[in-house]
Amino acid sequence: MDRSSRMLYAAKGYKTTDFYAFNTWTGWWDTLSPMPYQSHPTWFKKVPGKGSRGCCDNDNTIYVTQGNNSLGFWKYHIAEDSWSRLPDVPLGPKRKKVKGGTDMAYVVRDSVGYVYLLKGYRCEFYRFNTVTEVWQTLPHAPTGARDKWPAGSWLVYDDSTLLYAHKAKHHELWVYDLESAAWDTAQRAGMPLIGFTGRRKKSKAGGCADWGAGNNIYAMKGGNTQEYWCYRPAEDAWFERETIPSHGSTGKKKRVKHGADIVHWGNGTCFTLKGNKTLEMWLYQAGYISSGGCQTPQRTGACASQAPWEHIKLRLGPNPLKGRSAVVRYTLPGRQSVAVRVFDAAGRAVFSTRSSGLSVTGSFSLDLSGLSAGVYLVRLDTATHTATRKLVVQR
Repeated sequence: MDRSSRMLYAAKGYKTTDFYAFNTWTGWWDTLSPMPYQSHPTWFKKVPGKGSRGCCDNDNTIYVTQGNNSLGFWKYHIAEDSWSRLPDVPLGPKRKKVKGGTDMAYVVRDSVGYVYLLKGYRCEFYRFNTVTEVWQTLPHAPTGARDKWPAGSWLVYDDSTLLYAHKAKHHELWVYDLESAAWDTAQRAGMPLIGFTGRRKKSKAGGCADWGAGNNIYAMKGGNTQEYWCYRPAEDAWFERETIPSHGSTGKKKRVKHGADIVHWGNGTCFTLKGNKTLEMWLYQAGYISSGGCQTPQRTGACASQAPWEHIKLRLGPNPLKGRSAVVRYTLPGRQSVAVRVFDAAGRAVFSTRSSGLSVTGSFSLDLSGLSAGVYLVRLDTATHTATRKLVVQR
């Protein structure tokens, strides 16, 4: 995520390199350059898969593990929409590659940015200096019940001096002190096994968390459940929150599994990807937390439940635009009315128009002579679908 530009970044995964940006201001998705994993001299056959995780420096860079039983490590340059390869994740003493259970957190220490990486699968723990681009081996994560950190394990930074690591299946919560560079010997309370269903459910694939409002951790259990939890470190206690809905825009029953993730956006707002071969993203507003429990927050609904570009074909020309008129060529699911809006880089609507009864396939012109040079987003909306395309205006 990049709060300064109101953007969320998401990789679709599931044997693809699809990479997108979501503008929280306008509500549109934009297609970005995919990870060029084929250019890696060693891991060119490893399409990003299980263990592919990312973290952002909240400025211009996203750091991403390639995963899928590889050691590939990359950075994405937001401003340039480009990728570059970084030194591989260390192989480690047990010669295990990056798989499910891996997670990362970006931390600034003494004005230097570091990526802390829990390798998962085993207990290996590292940090990457983003200035020198050198990996450092840190004390292994605690063994606990077993020395394996399975899929659904997560790592969260508290924006101060601590990292929290939760081990899936075993529900162990451990704390790493950044100042002493050591793990606490005492366990914290793990996520409860029993949630709203009254059944014992272990945290598995799809488990994820982020630091959020009130200095709390917001987490999903995963493991084909709907459970949503809040951990309050000051009390070492967990509180169950409103469940993520099982039915999304497709009408099919889907719970949280592989590919899920959660991002806290500020003021108790969380964006949540459900994963489990869905395109669902949900917006969640946290309620007040007290020592006696949590008030039920309000679920505000799906922000982006379908990938709109799969339903409408939209092309713009000329692009870049140097004249006054742009031609919009489209293909719609059926004859219907459309609304067209143009957004500037700050997410403000700077142009809008509406057309009624358009044919399934056709084109029309937009008079954009009032726009100054810059990068814009052209959004076409029907009653049921949305498509967006980037437009560069040159004057």
